[in-house]
Amino acid sequence: MDGLAGTVTQGAFLGPLAAIASAMTWAFGSVAYSAAARKHPTFVVNQTRALIALPLFVAASLLFEGTEEWGRITSEHWGWVAVSMVSSYGLGDVLFLSATHRLGVPVALAIASCFPIWATLLQRVSGGPELSLAQCAGLSLVLGFGVFVILTSATTLGLPRKGLWRGISFAGLTTVFWAINGWAASHLGRGLGAATANSMRMVVAWAISAGLGFAWYRRRGVRFISLRELGRDGWLFAGEAFLGSYLFLYGLGHSDLVVGTTLSSLAPVISAPAAVIMGLERWSWRRMLGVAGVVTGIVLLVSG
Repeated sequence: MDGLAGTVTQGAFLGPLAAIASAMTWAFGSVAYSAAARKHPTFVVNQTRALIALPLFVAASLLFEGTEEWGRITSEHWGWVAVSMVSSYGLGDVLFLSATHRLGVPVALAIASCFPIWATLLQRVSGGPELSLAQCAGLSLVLGFGVFVILTSATTLGLPRKGLWRGISFAGLTTVFWAINGWAASHLGRGLGAATANSMRMVVAWAISAGLGFAWYRRRGVRFISLRELGRDGWLFAGEAFLGSYLFLYGLGHSDLVVGTTLSSLAPVISAPAAVIMGLERWSWRRMLGVAGVVTGIVLLVSG
C-alpha cells in the first residue's frame, strides 16, 4: 500500500513539475524566437521549430512508447491536435511574437501569460466555486501590475502610442488562444504518450505554418532558417521545440487544468533575466517588479 501511495504521489508531483519546467524552456526559447522573427516571417520561425522537433519526437515515440501507441490514435486525437496547433503555432504564437516586437519579450509575456484567468473564469461560469478573498486579491494584482508593466514599457522603451496599443492587443488576443491550446493539450496529453502526441502536433504545426506562408507570401510558403544562421540560438530552438513541448504536454496531461496552465505561465519571471543575459533587453527594476506582481496575482487567483 505504501508503495502504491508513493507512486501516486510521485505521479501527481511530476505533472506540475513538468509544467514549471516547460515555462523555463519557453522563457529562453521565446527570446530566441523573437530575435529570429525580426529577420524572418513568423511562419518561417515556426516551420523551423517544427522541422527540428518532428524527427526527435518520432524517434522518442518509437524508442520509449512503442509502435502500439500509434495504433491507439483516433480521429478525436487528431481533432485535439488541430485545435491545439491552430491556437498555438497558427494564431497564438504568431500574435505573441508580433507583440514582443512592440512591447519587448518580458512585457509581452507578462500580458500573454494571463491566459490561466480564462480557465478560472470558465470554471466559475460552468458552476464552479465563487472567488475567494485570495483570488480577488490575485485578480487585483494582475490588473494593477499589468497596467504598471505596460506604462513602464512605454517609458523605458519609448514606444509610440500606435505600436504600444497594437502590441497590447496582440498580447491580449494571445491569452485567448493559449488558453484554448492548454485546454486541448490537457485532453490530448491524457489520451496518448507525450512523444507520440507531439509528433502529431509537429506535423500539423508544419502544415499550418506552410499554409500561412503560401497564403501571405505565395511561392515562399515552405522556408526554414539554416543551422548556420541560427548559430548560438540553435540549441534554444531545439531545446524549446522538443523538450519544452514534451514537458508542456506531459504537464498539462498530468495536472489539473487550472494548476497546469498556471504553472506553465510562469515564464515572465524567467524570461526577464534570460533576455538580459542574452543582451536583448536592458535591465529595469520597475519592469521586473511589475512582471513579478502579475505572476503573483495569477498564482493567487488560481490557487486561492
